Amino acid sequence: MTLVRSPCNARACGKFMGGAMRIAAIAGALTLALAVPAIADPGGPINEQFYIEGTAGYTIGTDVEVAGMDTGTNGGYFIGGAAGYAFAQGISVEGELAYNSRDFEGISASVDATSVMANLIFDFTMEGRNGGYIGGGVGSINVNIDTPGGSVDDWALGYQFMAGFTREASEDAILFLEYRYQQAEEISSSGITAEYTGHTVGVGVRFGL
Repeated sequence: MTLVRSPCNARACGKFMGGAMRIAAIAGALTLALAVPAIADPGGPINEQFYIEGTAGYTIGTDVEVAGMDTGTNGGYFIGGAAGYAFAQGISVEGELAYNSRDFEGISASVDATSVMANLIFDFTMEGRNGGYIGGGVGSINVNIDTPGGSVDDWALGYQFMAGFTREASEDAILFLEYRYQQAEEISSSGITAEYTGHTVGVGVRFGL
């Protein structure tokens, strides 16, 4: 397929502004969540210390828009790692590097995404050794889509939401089960435009240092 790169039009600019508004809404919601008393007790199993964590899981097969057309994908995999600091109030800030990959349905092609994110997490305890968290992040996502008709390989503004359950495994380690939604703004490369979203379910472990 042969496509011509087009300048910013009403549709593209509208999507960019919409993405910016969504990011602002994310930040506002997180600020509000941290400003009001939590229903559950704040503070997770690991508090007031640096930590590292690793995550691996399944990427759900969803449509990816390429050249204005939605194309189905098969399920794939997700891996990621993060390092951050957890505060006693149940707030954690972290930097994260993650990668996920999945194939398109019916054609020999794939979509890969590498993300670099700054995350803000709110941890809370529920009962005994169990807990939970919600959070969001903003950063950059490199999307690589390789199809027989052309390819897209570029960085774009990205953001994500995550939520999960935790369980204390030891004094300095917790296990967690997580759902994550990730999206990148429209990218354009070699005359082809694309939009990327990802839904993942994963498990991981966090170690306090």
